Amino acid sequence: MRYEIVLTVVAMSVYAVAAMGPAPGAVSSPTPAMVLVPLAAWVLIARVIHAETLPGDSQFWLTRPYRRGSLLLAKALFIVAFVMLPFLAADAAIALGAGFRLGAVAPALLWRHAAFAAGFVIPVAALASVTSGMAQMLLGFLVAWVVAVAPAYLPNPKIDLQWEPLLWIGLTGGILVIAIAAAGCVGMQYARRSTWVNRGLISAAWIVAEFGFALVPWKLAYQVQTVVAGGVPGAAACKVEADVRRPWLGAVNVEADRAEVELPVVLSGLPAGPAPVIDALTVEVRSPDGEVWSSGKSPTTRLTTFGTVMSIETVLPRPFYERVKDKPVRVNGAVFLTFKGGRRLCG
Repeated sequence: MRYEIVLTVVAMSVYAVAAMGPAPGAVSSPTPAMVLVPLAAWVLIARVIHAETLPGDSQFWLTRPYRRGSLLLAKALFIVAFVMLPFLAADAAIALGAGFRLGAVAPALLWRHAAFAAGFVIPVAALASVTSGMAQMLLGFLVAWVVAVAPAYLPNPKIDLQWEPLLWIGLTGGILVIAIAAAGCVGMQYARRSTWVNRGLISAAWIVAEFGFALVPWKLAYQVQTVVAGGVPGAAACKVEADVRRPWLGAVNVEADRAEVELPVVLSGLPAGPAPVIDALTVEVRSPDGEVWSSGKSPTTRLTTFGTVMSIETVLPRPFYERVKDKPVRVNGAVFLTFKGGRRLCG
């Protein structure tokens, strides 16, 4: 496998060189060269696992006095030595070339490569352990890719975690599910060679990761994010109110089946510092007779902002608008903002 090892080391080197900018301390986008890294790592991991294939009963190595635990350890050390460490060295070289001290970026590098191991290396090793060759492995990858892109083509996908600021939660949860299942798959495959059981395990984990976490309500995900960020300091003083001083900013554009409504609001009680970045909001309109319209589970209502002055832009169904346009209505909602140093909620 010396050719595959050389290919992997060359790919890591090209990635490092491509990521370094033309001047000292500069960093350029390594996107084209980055494709080489997972491709070379994929081939090397597959080759080292397939050197002693696990599915089937006619392999020559099964007649040798190999301890499967020692065999698994040897494979793991090989992958660490020729995949993980060269990639870590490449990233360290990029950081040093950009002017960072290695000690300052070491935690970030370790987290990055822990994610690389959990989200790529272990799943690829699991896929290789339940296949007998590269052709089967490519077929398995194709099936996994079809499952991954399927939600985008569903006629009415009810997926909540499509709000970009929260995607990391579903992605992290999915990676953890796949990594745990893949690690269990590799361990059981080397211990018992239960190929079909382990194929079912990794397939179930992939489906759960793809669809299960995508269906997590975004409000629950936002609460998780708030806890991870360490609380919401100063949120009690932050308010969103109707801007009665600028009523001319309000507007309605009525079309055949909908009414586009723009309502002026203002933020108050904001902490000192740069103006916040507005992520999204939710809106609920309640008429005097109790009829309620909501923007839905996903925070898709748009906002425009000028400093602390905002305009809410939302779309009401035309029938609902016609029923309430001449009545006093109550508008409730929540605005999600990003400040430097943390994410806070105003509502």
